[in-house]
Amino acid sequence: MSSISEFKHETLQECESISEYLKVLTEGFENGQLVFRNEKEHIILRPDGPIQLEVKAKKKDKKAKLSIKFYWK
Repeated sequence: MSSISEFKHETLQECESISEYLKVLTEGFENGQLVFRNEKEHIILRPDGPIQLEVKAKKKDKKAKLSIKFYWK
């Protein structure tokens, strides 16, 4: 039996709060549990084993984009 749960969060934040968010993600990977929640939903991910890391960076004129993805089974 398989189930699909999804969480999405998008906000405009300053660099300092993004840095704090990344620190929390780092702690989650170190502890083996990533918890994401808001008022409507929550999801708990338990990264284990080899983890695929994908980093993409793009810059065009004054716009920039950074995408970081992690995959595991």
